[in-house]
Amino acid sequence: MGYAENNERLNPLTTDLYQLTMSQGFFNEGIAERESAYYLHWRSPAFKDGTYSTVAGTEEAIDFLKHFKFTDDDIAYLKSQEKKGRRLFTDDFLQFLKDTPLKLDVEMLPEGELQTTPGPVMMIKGPLYQCQLVESALLNIMNRNSIIATKASQVHEAVDGAPLAAFGLRRASEIDVSSARSAYIGGCDVVADVDAGRRLGIPITGTMAHAWIMNFQEEGKPNVETELVAFKSFLKSMPHNSVLLVDTYDPYQGIDNAIKAAIEMNVALDGVRLDSGNLVDIAWYASKQIEEAKKAHPDLFNATRVFMTDGLDEHKIVKLRKELDVISQREDGKPFPKILAYGVGTELQNPGPFRGGVYKVSAHEVKEAEHAKGVIETVINGAKRFMEPVMKLAGINPSEPTLPSSKASIPGLDLDVVRLWKDDKIVADIVVDKARNVDRMLKNGQGISLHDNKTSVQLPEYDRYETLLKSVFKRNAQGVSEYVFAEPEQKTLYNGKQVTDLAKIRQFHLDRKAALPLEVRGVDHTQKPVVLIDPEIQALRLSIIAKTNAELAAKPNPTTTGDDLQALGGGKEIIVQP
Repeated sequence: MGYAENNERLNPLTTDLYQLTMSQGFFNEGIAERESAYYLHWRSPAFKDGTYSTVAGTEEAIDFLKHFKFTDDDIAYLKSQEKKGRRLFTDDFLQFLKDTPLKLDVEMLPEGELQTTPGPVMMIKGPLYQCQLVESALLNIMNRNSIIATKASQVHEAVDGAPLAAFGLRRASEIDVSSARSAYIGGCDVVADVDAGRRLGIPITGTMAHAWIMNFQEEGKPNVETELVAFKSFLKSMPHNSVLLVDTYDPYQGIDNAIKAAIEMNVALDGVRLDSGNLVDIAWYASKQIEEAKKAHPDLFNATRVFMTDGLDEHKIVKLRKELDVISQREDGKPFPKILAYGVGTELQNPGPFRGGVYKVSAHEVKEAEHAKGVIETVINGAKRFMEPVMKLAGINPSEPTLPSSKASIPGLDLDVVRLWKDDKIVADIVVDKARNVDRMLKNGQGISLHDNKTSVQLPEYDRYETLLKSVFKRNAQGVSEYVFAEPEQKTLYNGKQVTDLAKIRQFHLDRKAALPLEVRGVDHTQKPVVLIDPEIQALRLSIIAKTNAELAAKPNPTTTGDDLQALGGGKEIIVQP
């Protein structure tokens, strides 16, 4: 399907060792193929001050799963691993790994989708050990791609339609095209990574570095003269790619020299790039100089932009725009002209770890004799199964012990997100379990707010709804995963290769983002999205918490007081069944 197919990095050993040690333990206990349900999710938006996350990495995750097969070399490596002079893995377990094909049902959010809830980004069902073995790689893929796409989306919102370039390959966490790819999906118009252009068909950009200008220095000649020579030489070499970097020596001098070079070479100037100093003052000066030059040479300066770089992020960009508008209104009585463009590097390529990206079990198979409250009867590969929802409590909520803690998971067999729409605007997202009666929940017209986990909310008025997860792999009659995803549109590259048309995915994301109210999606947003959970799921969560609280109260630690017990509860990691 995608850019990463047949990449050696995508293999079953892209995992943490404990996934394999647990899998052998499951195998030894005879439960390795016990039916289980897991979901990958983000507990909160990617950034503390954000309201949504942008999904990216789905295509790479699909490629990883499509090629999930233990090779002879994989098995030989695992066979060689020892601790205290003894092999870690047995021959029968390793043979089991090699012989068993992928047996997972997988649903995912499509790339470019908005995620506002702590509900599923992926839902994975199948044998227990395989659900575990894919966890580490899927989290890595989805977290690192989505954090960059989300940052790009927020920066795109900040620039308000101005051209936006993704820089920073030298500071990216991966020396591959994934960073540029994610930045493009999130809203960047162009990228500096040439290999991303070659392999993915993303538009590329770039002109010069400070080194170009400094290499024209001559002993005894002032920098003001050698900079002009450097600019003219570049315009001679690249007349149709004419953005000049003006801050090597003095940005004000550089702006004057860029304008002079364009006139003397009779080359239309695409832009001047500002990369240091007081960007507001320099941009104001550049705008006035370009405006004056345009009067005499409209053909050379009619489309000239002021290209802003230097450690920008969405907040700095909004601040720059506001300050320039203030100056322009004061001096000219009108907003600052729409001549800005932006390049974002470090803050885009290294925006920090994804907040709360985790992978949790949400249901597992039990025997019919263990049938208890909350257990869901289902049919898997023609056989009746009983699936019991389970929940990680992550300790007792210290402020409200009857409510889920911030790290508590969501129990359910077939978790998904229902999105409510009204007049082509997103009005609410609701975490549901499709194994339960979603239509009944919608008919009842209420959800529980996930902002506080307790407020009952009347569903907003809506004219349609959709579930967000898309089926990617489905088990056939033999229980083996088959690829069923409706792939996005393809485009043809210069060499005839077919790749995903990322421009379509980028536009899908921008359309979804535009469907959020400005008060929710804006950098300086004033509202949170309406994020709810099906009351039935919440009731199940609360019953699990109540059961655990009762057990803790009934069996206090004899060396602690009641107050100590409450404090200790906040540090426990507990998974319980209803």
